[in-house]
Amino acid sequence: MYRLLKSAPQVFMEYVKDFSRYLKYSGTLDGTPAQNLLARITATYHNIEKGLSLPQPRLGFGKENLGNLIEAIHKYQRLYGPSHPVLSSAIEVLATYASYHETHDYPDYPCKREILKMLAARPRHPAQMGGTRLVTRERIMQAVSPVSEQFFLQRHSIRAFSDREVDLADIEAAIRVAQKSPVVCNRQSGAVHVIADPELIQAALDLQMGARGFSHAVNKLLVVTVDLRNFWQAGERNQGWMDGGMFAMSLIYGLHLRGLGSCCLNWSKTNRQTQQMRELLGLQQWESIIMLIAVGHIPEQVVVPFSSRKDPLLVTRVITKWQK
Repeated sequence: MYRLLKSAPQVFMEYVKDFSRYLKYSGTLDGTPAQNLLARITATYHNIEKGLSLPQPRLGFGKENLGNLIEAIHKYQRLYGPSHPVLSSAIEVLATYASYHETHDYPDYPCKREILKMLAARPRHPAQMGGTRLVTRERIMQAVSPVSEQFFLQRHSIRAFSDREVDLADIEAAIRVAQKSPVVCNRQSGAVHVIADPELIQAALDLQMGARGFSHAVNKLLVVTVDLRNFWQAGERNQGWMDGGMFAMSLIYGLHLRGLGSCCLNWSKTNRQTQQMRELLGLQQWESIIMLIAVGHIPEQVVVPFSSRKDPLLVTRVITKWQK
């Protein structure tokens, strides 16, 4: 009872603050701010992309999504201007939709007049911005064949780094890998704040409090965040943590691919501590901190925790026959 009375009010207040912040910055109550509107456009055009990528797309599919997408594009252009990369991607998806139906002798597809009018006014881009593309199994297998299980098994949390400087180009390459992470409806909410200043690295690590004993050796510190404005409604209240976690793991494997050592530093903090970190790093209020990642070059020899893993059978459940 003592523990309940001591802990419950604080936990409750943290949830209240999370609730208030989510309502304020997500698109739940108001979908017209620029980033909220772009997120809805992205989610809607990606629904059409997914339909086009099915083995046999149903002709005339997606009437509601098409109408919502066209309306949202017009709204953004009216409020914020005629062009944006997200709009270019959306309009190219519409072009792919129109082309698919024309080539399958289905000229009376939904929203045809509005789509053709939008396509006639679009600027031309040399590179593909949206739609679909054909890939072969051979090409995928060629990419994965050099990678073995050892690539994953030999990634360790490194807490001792050499004094060699980490090239920002290697971090940028790792971020490109992270950007291929699966995300909800292609909204790409993950971001990386790269800290290169030694004093700021130390200040951030002092606030995180999980790098004692090796903070002085951290060459670059990455702060992974997600943009709360890209989500809406009750069902997506935790989606940022899911998308951000996958983005962070892909970033870590991208660093591993470049031969860099890294150590994940959790951000299990209160709203007050999170606000202190936002102020320290100049983060926006809608940015949720997922984790910090210490980065450096791996020395010739390094001691790492054994970190025994559970037997796969203990975490695997196979359902072979379902009974209603």
